[in-house]
Amino acid sequence: MGYYSTIKINFRIEDYEGLEKAFQELEKLGLITLFHTNMWFHIIVKDDDKITDKKLQFLSYIKENLRFYVDGSVKCVLDYDKWYYDDNLARFLAPFVSPGGTMEFIGEDGERWGYEFRNGKAFLVNWVRQVTELSL
Repeated sequence: MGYYSTIKINFRIEDYEGLEKAFQELEKLGLITLFHTNMWFHIIVKDDDKITDKKLQFLSYIKENLRFYVDGSVKCVLDYDKWYYDDNLARFLAPFVSPGGTMEFIGEDGERWGYEFRNGKAFLVNWVRQVTELSL
């Protein structure tokens, strides 16, 4: 059960070292483990029940799904999944993302929303469905 959505990653990490350090702080708290290769890292959640801070509950949903590459790219292993707390994910990533990048979601019911990153902050973006008759 739950609401599934597709995520579209249209941003790059501008401050890879800063993002890695932010995740390392969460690792020190015992919430996650960082898994590294020489080209990328992702997180492994140790115990979902330990993540009691609502601002960090997005960790339970990104798990091994997002890979952060040294070159600044971000890849999603499984883009159609349950992406709860996406607003907190956007807030967490915002200080490290290049300005102008976006992260979009399309829900299983067709709803569309996302976030745009500017100057270290995340801004909510909503799409409005508009129906216009086509003229002959």
